[in-house]
Amino acid sequence: MILAIIWVAGSMNAEENTVMPAQNQKTVARVSKMPAVPQPLDVRDWKHLATEYYRWILDPKTVIDIYPTVVIDEANGRFRMPSYLDSRLDDEFFTCVSPIIGAKLLGLDPQKEFGFDYVQAAKKWYDKRYGIYRHSVRLTINDNPVIHSGIYGYYMAAIGVILASQYPEDREFQEQVATSAETFLKIAKGCGSPDNPDFRVLGYNLKTNQPDGRPEPMNRLGHAPLVAWMLLVGATTTGDETKKSEYVQNAIATMKWYADHPGRYEVTFAPGPLTAARLNAEYDAGIDMDAVLSGFFGTDSLDDSPWKIVSGKRFSGLDCDGLDAAMSPGWGDNEEGFYAFTMGTLI
Repeated sequence: MILAIIWVAGSMNAEENTVMPAQNQKTVARVSKMPAVPQPLDVRDWKHLATEYYRWILDPKTVIDIYPTVVIDEANGRFRMPSYLDSRLDDEFFTCVSPIIGAKLLGLDPQKEFGFDYVQAAKKWYDKRYGIYRHSVRLTINDNPVIHSGIYGYYMAAIGVILASQYPEDREFQEQVATSAETFLKIAKGCGSPDNPDFRVLGYNLKTNQPDGRPEPMNRLGHAPLVAWMLLVGATTTGDETKKSEYVQNAIATMKWYADHPGRYEVTFAPGPLTAARLNAEYDAGIDMDAVLSGFFGTDSLDDSPWKIVSGKRFSGLDCDGLDAAMSPGWGDNEEGFYAFTMGTLI
C-alpha cells in the first residue's frame, strides 16, 4: 500500500516513457525519514514466490505437519482454511477469499486450476439480506444485521467488491457490487452524511439504522476512508446520474470529515489517499490531502492511536521502514520500538 500511493509524486509521460514530477508534490514527514535505499537491500522475486504460494495454499492436497491448508466441502460448494498456523479450520472471509483474489491477479485460474471452483464458492459469504459480503458464512445464514466498522465488517464488504471487479462478465457479482455500494450509502447517511457526518462509531446496525458494533474502542478510528471508497465505487459503477451525484456528494462529505478527524487502526484507513485524490481530481472536492496523508502514515498528533508507518527505524541490523506497526517505547533496539502488523503492511 505504501508503494501504491507513489502517484502523489509524479505522473507518466506516455510519449517519452518517463516519470514527470508533479506540480504539487506533497512532503510527508514520516516518509522524509526513510532512506532512499534500505540497507541491506535484498529484493526477492515476489511474483514467483506469490504464484508458488497460491498454488500451494489452494491445493487441497497440501498439508503442513498434519494440518491441511484447505478443506473443501463439495456437497455444499464451500471451503474452509485455518487462519494461522495450528489454528482450527474456519471460514474467515479475508483468510479464504484473499488468496482467490491474489491468485487471479497473478494469472492463475481459481475456478478450474485446483479441481474446485473457488470463485463461485466465494459467493457463499454474500449476505442477501443486507447486500454485502460478511466475515463468516454463518452470518449469512443467521440474521445478524450488525456490521462492524473494522476488518471483521466493513473490510469484508470491500474485499467482496475487489473480487467482483476481477470477473466483470459475472452479472451476479456486478449486482453484488451495486447492493454493497447501496449498503454503504445507507451507513453514510445513518452517520449523518452529507450535512452532519460523524464516523466515530463502532459500526452500524442495518436493521435499526443506528450505529452499533463490536466494542473494540479503536474500531472508531479511521474507517471513514473505506466508507468513502465504497461510495466512490457506487459512483463509478451506477448508470443513474442522480444516484451518482448522491454517491459523490456523500463520499466528499465523508472524506472531508476524515480530513478533520484523521485516525488509523488496522486497514480500513488505507483507501484514504486514493479516494481523496480521485475526488479532488475528478470532482474538485477540495479535500485536505495533507491531513489525509497524515492519517495514512500516522503522526504523533494522533495520540489516541499508537499505529503508524515505521520510518527511520532499524531492528537487528535491518532498516524497517514501511511497516504498519504499533509504536511503543522500549521495544526494539532504539528509543521507540514497534509491533508490526502483517496485514496492514502487505495490504
